[in-house]
Amino acid sequence: MFGIYKRPVPSQETNKPDHPNELVPQRLETAGLDSDYVNAVLPDLMAELKRVCSTCTDTEQCRHDFQLADANERVAKYCPNTPVIDALAVERAIGKTM
Repeated sequence: MFGIYKRPVPSQETNKPDHPNELVPQRLETAGLDSDYVNAVLPDLMAELKRVCSTCTDTEQCRHDFQLADANERVAKYCPNTPVIDALAVERAIGKTM
């Protein structure tokens, strides 16, 4: 209109970081769990972990903490997936599904 170029406004969905796909596997790995195995054996659980991760407001803190040596201890304090991930780690330790 009137010779003015209008760029389409990118949707918020396009600009939204894909942090659950990035952070959930890291979170599992720091807890000593194989994220590929969890995804293959328990895909519904993996989807739920990612859904919960997507609602978390501590994404930047999480990314920062994953760079530190004590990442599991730091992230466990605020990660909303901690109870489930701890249960998976216990099951793995006693030789159940993991």
